[in-house]
Parts: sequence; C-alpha cells; structure tokens
Amino acid sequence: MNRLEYRLWLGEENYRLLYFYESIDLPQIIARRECDFFVKEGVTYRQVFRA
Repeated sequence: MNRLEYRLWLGEENYRLLYFYESIDLPQIIARRECDFFVKEGVTYRQVFRA
C-alpha cells in the first residue's frame, strides 16, 4: 500500500500538511492526481503541483 499526502503551499519552499491517506491503492492515487481540486471539511483547495 502507498501513502498519499495533500499539502498547502505557503510560498517559497514552505508547505503544511493538510491531509493524508495512510493506506491507499495505486489506482486511487492515479485517479486523485487527475483532479484539480481537493475538498476537505467544506474548504476547496486548487491543486498547483503534482509530485
């Protein structure tokens, strides 16, 4: 199993961990990478970088 993290870019080289999936299948990771937005607890985040 793999781990997937969503991080908030704070500028420069600074990031804050927003949320993570500890155990997630590779097909799920691939599908989530194609999404431009992440919604958690009523807040919508736009994806600007994929690594």
